[in-house]
Amino acid sequence: MKAIREELAKGPGDRVAVTMERDSAERTVTSAKKPETRTRGIEKIVESLTGVV
Repeated sequence: MKAIREELAKGPGDRVAVTMERDSAERTVTSAKKPETRTRGIEKIVESLTGVV
């Protein structure tokens, strides 16, 4: 997020206009058999969406 703020020349608390679009791309979902595998998969998804683990 910091890189995006720098690119837009915006800082924390600054207002920005946001346009949202529906993502209708197909996704492949695989089933994880071990709980550890499932947890790692969820962590990767959260990180990719938020940049936070």
